[in-house]
Amino acid sequence: MSPQIAVINGSGKPRLILVRPELFYSSTGATTYSATTVTEAEGSTVAIQTSAVGNPGIINATAHGRSQGDWIRISGHSGSTPSINGKWQVLQVVTANQLRIGVNITVGGSSGTLQRTPAFSARGFGVNRRIAIEPTGSGGLIYGRLLSIDDTNNILTVDQWIGGTPANGLQFKSDGWIADLPYCDDLTETFTPDVLIHSLWRSRKSAKHYGFLYSCSLGYSKGVFGDTLILLAPHLSMRPNDRLILIPHVDMPAFSYNVFFSQAFELSQFGQGLAHLKPVFQFEGKESLASFPIASTGYGFNYANDYGTGL
Repeated sequence: MSPQIAVINGSGKPRLILVRPELFYSSTGATTYSATTVTEAEGSTVAIQTSAVGNPGIINATAHGRSQGDWIRISGHSGSTPSINGKWQVLQVVTANQLRIGVNITVGGSSGTLQRTPAFSARGFGVNRRIAIEPTGSGGLIYGRLLSIDDTNNILTVDQWIGGTPANGLQFKSDGWIADLPYCDDLTETFTPDVLIHSLWRSRKSAKHYGFLYSCSLGYSKGVFGDTLILLAPHLSMRPNDRLILIPHVDMPAFSYNVFFSQAFELSQFGQGLAHLKPVFQFEGKESLASFPIASTGYGFNYANDYGTGL
């Protein structure tokens, strides 16, 4: 067996996914999915009796059912200064019938309704966020890259769903970013055989486990533009507990690898050119692969399924 086996040496359009261990957002309402959208329904309406003077302002609504940190939409409220119709975060739950929102109410009002709302824009949602749905039963993770936000109708648009269109009613979350890199001039994947030896019973017996160390090089001899580096900003500043998933070809998302940036890279710019010239991104796998890719296309088994098996 060759000590190093280069599986791919050609052009490709890679995808990088940064996954955070903590959730950025998790849906709480009923959800409806299409091939490229997810809609999160707002909650049922609760009648508002009055708003009262205060900073933060006071809302009196019998059995409002809200918790601190929730976002609510207030509609049809009249007489207050300033108007409090709109989306607000619940700063404090005073009682089951009273809460405070982040506005200085100088004149109280009456009537209207409040209801739970996703408030996507207020929570910092932006393009290239990862929207993911956890598997149910034997299904796998479904995810998409966020393209746009309709905050009025509570609709998120994704590029596509990887793993199939989700079933209505499933909860979705946002826990990372997706960056699609340009087509590179030189994409090389290498699988190096790896042997792990476990000594058993005071070294009287040993067990060998075979796997492969993964590495990948993405070369851009023609350069990349600044917007690519902006997309990569979260990935380049990843935290110790984050996971960086590399998909060498975006059109084959099943073949993915848990990696880290293994080397520093340099950027150069000459004259009035807009591109940063000749960067090379080097990645190493964080764990050994359980099996060597043998598909005739040059891609291996689904790493997410094979990860850790027999190692």
